[in-house]
Amino acid sequence: MGRKSIKRERKAKSAKTEKWANALLPQLQQLSLKQLTMDDIAALIGRSKSTVYEYFKTKEEVFSYMVQLQLEKLSAYRSILKTENDDLIPNFEEFILFIGMGITNISHNLLDELKNDFPNIWQEIAGFINEMLDDLKAFYERGIELKLFKNISPELMTKMDEVFVFQIISDKDFFERTQMSLDQVAKDYLRLKLEGVKN
Repeated sequence: MGRKSIKRERKAKSAKTEKWANALLPQLQQLSLKQLTMDDIAALIGRSKSTVYEYFKTKEEVFSYMVQLQLEKLSAYRSILKTENDDLIPNFEEFILFIGMGITNISHNLLDELKNDFPNIWQEIAGFINEMLDDLKAFYERGIELKLFKNISPELMTKMDEVFVFQIISDKDFFERTQMSLDQVAKDYLRLKLEGVKN
C-alpha cells in the first residue's frame, strides 16, 4: 500500500514570506514560470523546499501571493486619483509616476507567462485593472466637469486604456521589436494621454 498523504496545516503569511515574495519577483522576469519547480523557487529565495512548503502548497500559490502583494501596493493609486483638487493635472502626473514606479520590476514576459499559464492569477490582475479603469473613467468625468479636460467621451478614453492594458502590454512581439520596458511604455502612453486630454 502507498503512503497516505499528510494534510499539512500551512503557517500564516508573515513579514518573512512577504520579504521572500519581494525578493522572488525580480528573479522571475525572464524565466518560464510553467517550468519552475518548488525546488527552483526555494533556491531562488535561498530557503529549503520544506521551509517553503510550510507556507505554500504549490508554486501557483507562491505566484498568487507575490501578485497580491504587488496589487496591494499599486492600489494606493486610488488615493491619488480621488484626491479632491481644483486642478487634476498634478494628480494625473503623480498617477503616471506612481504606476511607472510600481511596475518597474515587472516585465511583459512575466505578464505573458501569467496570462497564458496561470489563468486564475491573471483573473486577479484583470480584476484589479478593471477596477482601475472604472476609477480612471470617473477621474476623466470629473476633469471634463471641471473643464480641465477636453470634452472627449470618458467611455472612449477608458476603452483606449483597456486596449492598452489588455493588448499592448501583453504583446510580446511589440516589446521584442521596440526593446522598450513595460514601465517606459506605460509612462509614455500615460503622458501622451495627459497631453491629449488637457484643455
